[in-house]
Amino acid sequence: MTSPTTPVAGSPITAHSISAHSISEIAAGFGLPATGARWEALGSGRIHHTFLAHYPELAPPARRVHQRLNLGVFHHPGEVMENLERVSGHLQATTRPGMSAGERRRRVLTLVPAVDGRPWFVDSRGDWWRTFHYVEGGTAHDRPPGTPWVKAAARAFAGFSLALDDLPPPPLKTTLPGFHDTPRRLVALEQALLEDPLGRAAETAELATDLLARRELAGLIPRALADGRLPRRICHNDTKLNNVLFDDDRPEVLCVVDLDTVMPGTIVHDFGDLVRSTIAGAGEDDMVAASPSLEMAHFAAAAAGYIHARPGWLGATELALMAHGPAAITLELAARFLTDHVTGDSYFPVRQAGDNLRRAHRQQRLLQALEARHGELVAVVEREARGMRDSGSAIGTTPP
Repeated sequence: MTSPTTPVAGSPITAHSISAHSISEIAAGFGLPATGARWEALGSGRIHHTFLAHYPELAPPARRVHQRLNLGVFHHPGEVMENLERVSGHLQATTRPGMSAGERRRRVLTLVPAVDGRPWFVDSRGDWWRTFHYVEGGTAHDRPPGTPWVKAAARAFAGFSLALDDLPPPPLKTTLPGFHDTPRRLVALEQALLEDPLGRAAETAELATDLLARRELAGLIPRALADGRLPRRICHNDTKLNNVLFDDDRPEVLCVVDLDTVMPGTIVHDFGDLVRSTIAGAGEDDMVAASPSLEMAHFAAAAAGYIHARPGWLGATELALMAHGPAAITLELAARFLTDHVTGDSYFPVRQAGDNLRRAHRQQRLLQALEARHGELVAVVEREARGMRDSGSAIGTTPP
């Protein structure tokens, strides 16, 4: 799993530290020996606080991942954990026959139950914690080392949804209602600008006007979902590149991680977000002034990974909307960053004032670059879909 940062045991709880008392309490909550335990901050996630814990008293591999849930984002943590337990259990059950328990834990995110049998533990502060087996030999990348990593990620995310096609009822809980409702995100931005609690609206006027002018783009996918042309599937819904773990030595995905947003959705959003996080070769916090240069080979690799995950599995409307997906999800994220800036940076953490405004500008530039090359994106999807059995009707530059 991704490389840890500096040791953090022995200092008060912050975004990057935790007290020795809390370490003992949480370890005990999951039936783990706290003696000699060493915790380190892990990963680059924005929402939860994640730690890699070393337990020398355990037989190797003696590492676990502890994660404190962000209750300000997920208001119903029990539903989050119910979904996670069901999804991971189903994936565990459908792994290759004969796979060892250790290898299965490298291929599917595996929960460690608390001493009371639940998949979570609530500490004396009221914080919710969960624990996973550490994925040995796995690495997360914020940026793709090369095109093969993009294709591998696309195949993994597509395979993830395919593997959940037969998840038994009941339906998964919707952990974040309206998460990819882009028109609603634009309405929230308008409301934030109107209320302007911190007097930041004036500095954002030009950017906000540009984003709000794209209501047609914002409504493409929701309209297709609402009228039934676009199928709902169980999707990851947060398919950034760093939400898969790659083998340390090659572009092979070991497992898909960060399952809090797994719920009904559309492959178009999942595909679009993977492209958004890889096509420009830079992350959300790379605040360059120039318009990003798009890596079209990364887009082609992502399209191939999804389309060829299983011949004919994507329908005509899904294929028709794939080239629109990256721009739609980029517009959505730009609006979210800008809304958070206007309302006080309460969702996306910032290191300094203006970070979310700069992130919004970054997404705006990416959006403009995607729009400028939309015809090329369509052509790539057409090429990848051509010849696929049961791929559906021809793909056009406008959705059906």
